[in-house]
Amino acid sequence: MFGAGYPGLADIVTAVLWSTMADRFPSIARLLPEHAPRVDALTQRMQAVPSLARLASDSREVYGDAYCGGQIERSLREVAC
Repeated sequence: MFGAGYPGLADIVTAVLWSTMADRFPSIARLLPEHAPRVDALTQRMQAVPSLARLASDSREVYGDAYCGGQIERSLREVAC
C-alpha cells in the first residue's frame, strides 16, 4: 500500500478512482499496466477487498456505463474512446 502495511484512505481513493475509470473507459484500462504499473497493481489488490468489490458492483448496477455525467464525461469519452 502507500507506505503502510494496511490500506489507508489514499489507497482506497486511488483504487476506487482508477478501477472506475478503467471499467468505464477500456482504453484507459489498457494504458494502466504499462504507464502506471504500481497504481494498476494497487487497484487490482484493492478490488479484491469484498467491500470495494461490492461498491464497484453496486455502482455498475445503479449507474451503468456512466462515469460522472455532463460535460466532463462527454469530454473524457471524446479523448479516451
